Amino acid sequence: MAERFTDFNQKFFDKFLKTLNTEDLIVYPKDSLLSDLKKNIANHYNCFSDQVLLDCGSDGLIRNILHSLTNTKDEIVISFPSFPMYKIYAETFGLNVIEVPYRNRQFDITDLIDSISPKTQVVFLANPNSPFGDIQELSAIEELLDHLSILDIYLVIDEAYIDFSEASSAVKLVKKYHNLVVLQTFSKGWGAAGIRLGFCISQEKNLEVISKVQLTYPVTNISIKFGIYLFENIELIQNYAKSSASERDLLVQKLNESGYEVMSSNTNSIHFYDKDPEGKKVRQIFQKYCVSVKTGSDEAPIKVPGDDRNDWIRMSLGQGILEMDYIKEILSA
Repeated sequence: MAERFTDFNQKFFDKFLKTLNTEDLIVYPKDSLLSDLKKNIANHYNCFSDQVLLDCGSDGLIRNILHSLTNTKDEIVISFPSFPMYKIYAETFGLNVIEVPYRNRQFDITDLIDSISPKTQVVFLANPNSPFGDIQELSAIEELLDHLSILDIYLVIDEAYIDFSEASSAVKLVKKYHNLVVLQTFSKGWGAAGIRLGFCISQEKNLEVISKVQLTYPVTNISIKFGIYLFENIELIQNYAKSSASERDLLVQKLNESGYEVMSSNTNSIHFYDKDPEGKKVRQIFQKYCVSVKTGSDEAPIKVPGDDRNDWIRMSLGQGILEMDYIKEILSA
C-alpha cells in the first residue's frame, strides 16, 4: 500500500479489463506479448529489445543477478542502509556483504570504491537511494564504472524511484560499459506493484547469463498486458509521477515552515521529525485518521544519517497528499 498513493481512475481500469480474455488465463505467457512489451521499453529508454530482460519485479532480477554472476564467498558492496533484498539474497547465495555507511546525510561514491576488494564481484547502487532519496550525478556513476570495468566488476544501478526525481538514467551508459546492469520496475512511479513486473537493461551477453537462472515463465499474460497498457497511456503515468514529486517538495517546504525537521527526498516518501517534545502529537494524528506510517522507537529505530535519534517518521506520499485532512492537521498542529 506504500507505492501508488491513489487508485487508478475507474474508467481507465475498466477499459483495461475489456482487453482481457480467457486465453490470458489458460495459456502460458505469449512470446508475442513479451516482444511487444520489450519493444515499448526499448523505445522509451532508447535501447534495443535484446537489451531488455523482464522478470517478477526488481526482486526477481536482484536474485537472478546474484545467482548467475557470483560464486559462494564472493563479495558484494552496497550502501547502508539500502533496499534490504540486496543483502538478503546475497546471504542466500553465501556471499559476503560489505556495507558502506552514509557520512552525515551524504553518501560518497568514493567510499564504495575504497571498499572494493579482490573478492568483490557486484556493486549495487540505488539511484535515487532508498530510504533517504539522495541521488548521484551521472558523471560520478561514470567514474565508478570506469574503475569497476577495469576490475571486471559488475555495477547494478537500481532506478526504482527515478520517476520521482531529477536523476539521469544510467541506461544511456549501457552501450559503453560491458559491466553495467540497470534495474527498473513498474511498482513505483508506474503505480503497478501488484502486477510484479520489473526489467533490467544491459548488454545482451549479460542478459544471456542472467536469464539462465530465471523461472520458465516469470511473468503472466495479465501483467504483460497491463505493462503494455501503461505504455499506451504513458502521459497519465508521467503526470502522476511529476505531480507526486511536485507536491512532495511543497510538503517538505510547508513542514519546514511549520517547524518540523525534514529530510528531503527524491522518492515517494519523506522522513520528518515530530516537533512535539514528547514526540506523540503527529503519531496521534495518524492514528486518528487511520493512516499507516513507519514510526521509530528504541526497539525498532528509524534513523537518518548523522542523527542519533531513533524515532523519526517515514511517510509515503503521492499526488493529492496536500489535500489529505491529516496533512492539514499536522501542518496546523
